[in-house]
Amino acid sequence: MNRKFIGILLSMLLVFSLLPLSVFAASLNLQTTSVLPGENITVTFSGTTHTNAWVGFYKTDADDRNLISYAYVRNTNGSYTVKAPYQTGSYQFRLFDDGGYNQRVAVSASVSVVPFNPVFRLPKTSFAPEETMTVEYSDAPSHSHAWIGLYKAGADDRGFIKYEYLKGTSGSYTLDLPREAGSYEFRIFQDNGYTRVGTSQAFSITENTTPTPEPAPSSTSDENNLIFDNNNIAGVLNRPTNPTQFTIQQPHQITKIETYHWNNQRGAPAGSIGLQHADGTMYGPWTATARTGYLDTPNAYWFVEPNVTIKAGTYTVIDSDPDSWSHNSQSNNEGFARVWGNATGAPAPAPQPEPTPAPPATTGQAIEATDAGNRMEWPKVSGALGYRIFRSTDPNQLGESVTDFFIEELPFIDVNIQPNTDYHYTVKPVLREANPLQNIEEELGEAIATYTVRSSSNIISSTAQRSFIVLTIDKPHMIVNGVAEEIDPGRGTV
Repeated sequence: MNRKFIGILLSMLLVFSLLPLSVFAASLNLQTTSVLPGENITVTFSGTTHTNAWVGFYKTDADDRNLISYAYVRNTNGSYTVKAPYQTGSYQFRLFDDGGYNQRVAVSASVSVVPFNPVFRLPKTSFAPEETMTVEYSDAPSHSHAWIGLYKAGADDRGFIKYEYLKGTSGSYTLDLPREAGSYEFRIFQDNGYTRVGTSQAFSITENTTPTPEPAPSSTSDENNLIFDNNNIAGVLNRPTNPTQFTIQQPHQITKIETYHWNNQRGAPAGSIGLQHADGTMYGPWTATARTGYLDTPNAYWFVEPNVTIKAGTYTVIDSDPDSWSHNSQSNNEGFARVWGNATGAPAPAPQPEPTPAPPATTGQAIEATDAGNRMEWPKVSGALGYRIFRSTDPNQLGESVTDFFIEELPFIDVNIQPNTDYHYTVKPVLREANPLQNIEEELGEAIATYTVRSSSNIISSTAQRSFIVLTIDKPHMIVNGVAEEIDPGRGTV
C-alpha cells in the first residue's frame, strides 16, 4: 500500500516538474485600482519565458482576442503603461507567455476608470442681460479639447450658446451673458464631442427694470440707425442665389451687421462677415459672434460691430457660410441681413490692410515635437470632410500640403521633416472633395489653426531615412525594413 502511494506521488511530482516555470511564477501587479479618464495606468509584470510573451489591456469582461492595446514583454520583468480610456468602466491586464492566445499565465486585478466630477463656482445666481460674468471650475477633465459651454437650462447638449476650451483641470471662463431673460447653466464636456461630465447650478438672467434713456440724436443721423433690412417672417431656405446688396449715398460709420442662419433649426457656428464695394474695395471680414434665435435655435444670428467708416456706393454683404445663410423669395433670394450705421460728412478713408497675425505660441496641447515627428491636434469643424495641413519654414508663406490626401483622423504626426528646424503649420477644413472627372476642384475653408514648432533634435532626417513596408495579399506577414513581422500579432490577420 505504501509503495503504491509513493509511486502515485512521484508521478504527480514528475508531471508538475514538466510544466513551464511561468505557470507558477508569472504575475501582474497594478499600482492603482481607480483612475480618471486620460490618467496613466501602470502594471508591473514578471515570470515570462517566451520570446514573444506579451501583455494586453482589456475591458474586464472582454474575450482574449478583443484587446484594447498590447506590448511585447521580451523579458521576464518590467512594466507597461497605458492611458485610461475615456469610457468609464472596469478594465484589466492579461499576460500571455507565447505569441498568441493559448497560454494566458496571469490576470491583473481590475482597475476602475471613474467619471470626472467637476466643481463649478458662480459669483451669484441672478444677472442682468449682457452682464459680464466669470465662472470658475475645478476637478475638470485633462483632455486637451475638453470644453465648457453656456446653455439655456434644459437645452440639448448640441444647442450651446457660447463655449471655450478649458484652460486645464482648474480655471475660469469669462463671458458676456445673453440679452434674453431666462434660466441658464454651464456644462463641461470631457473631449471634443458631447460627452457631458458636469452641469452647474442654474442661474437666471432677469430683465433690467430701470428705463434706458433715449440716446441724443447726432448732428447727421440717429445713432445706430438701421440702414438696410431684408428680413421677413416667411419660411426660408439655405444658400442664397442672389447677392445681398445695399446702397448708401454718402459715407457711413457702420456700427453693426447681422446675418441669419436658420439652417433647419440647427444654426451654424459663427464665421465672419464683410462688406465689398462695387469697385472691389473690401472692408473686413470681421469675426462674428453668434446668438440664439427663434425656438432656441443655437447660433442663428451672426453679428459683428466693426465701427468702421465706409465710402458711398453699392455694397455686397459677404457671409463666410452661404450654405447655411437663410433666404426666401420675399428677400429676392438674397441672404437675410441687417446693417446699422450713421451717416458722416467726411469722405471715408480706404481700409488699411490688416497685418498678418503671427502664429500662436506652441502649446503641448496643440502641437508637440517628438522623436517620431511633429504631433498636432486641432478643433474639429462641423461638416468638414477632412483637413489639409500646410507646412512651411517661412512664417510668411503658406507652404505645401504635407500629404497628397486630406486628413480625417486626429492626432496627426508629420514625419517628413528635418531635425532642429522651425516649422510653421496651417490647418484648413476641406469643404468639398475634388473630382477631376467632373472638373470639380477641392474647396477649402479659412484656416482654423496655425502652429509654430521646432522639430526634435533626435528625429531621423527625412533625407537620410529610407524605410519601406511590403504587404502581400492573403499573407499574415509584412516586411518592415527587410524584417518579417506579423500584421496583427497572434491573430493571423491578412
